[in-house]
Amino acid sequence: RELFPKRLPRFQPSLKERSVIHKQEVVGNRWSLPFPGADRSVVYRSQRYMFEKENERPIQMRAYISFESFFQVLGVAFFGLIFGFLTRFSCGRSLLLNNPKFFTGGLASHEGPSEEFNEHAILEVLFIGEGWKDKLSESTDKFETPMNKKMITRVSCKNPGYGSTTIALLLCAKMILNEKEKMPETGGVMPPGAAFHNTSLLAALQSNGFTFEVLKTEE
Repeated sequence: RELFPKRLPRFQPSLKERSVIHKQEVVGNRWSLPFPGADRSVVYRSQRYMFEKENERPIQMRAYISFESFFQVLGVAFFGLIFGFLTRFSCGRSLLLNNPKFFTGGLASHEGPSEEFNEHAILEVLFIGEGWKDKLSESTDKFETPMNKKMITRVSCKNPGYGSTTIALLLCAKMILNEKEKMPETGGVMPPGAAFHNTSLLAALQSNGFTFEVLKTEE
């Protein structure tokens, strides 16, 4: 709020927030929760840059994580409440750091996941986008017609925790070294969407284990 006291413009129709626990039809009616990570903040930081520097209309975004059963959702919510409470106190943070296996139900430990687990782990992120086929001349203009286009895309990779993350970081470093002229001139701390959108990072990721797919388009 201190860095950006002026909020991004919001356009109609407004993207509605789903209920805390709900079913997502696009992932086979799995039970879903709001994703607690930084994804949404990173996306909006990129949108701010694109709006202010390149006159791009900002998008609205929500992030969710899905589970196969309702009991998994309850388990995650339970551990999340405990985690949130303990992080408020220094003694609680020490307990979490010293006993990660106990407080995550065995999901995290000091030993880390095995190589076999990593090699079989797969990350899938679905993007469900709705908007308009045509583009307005000015980012602050308003559409006079209802939304007339929908797309569902997917990004996936293997071994996301250690393998693919490392590959992505190395490719980002390569872009900074080899395609500096395609990046923002001012430099500084930027989200990847703003920093690399004019570089060949997307193609490099696709050539090194990342898959980008358009699953469905409706117009």
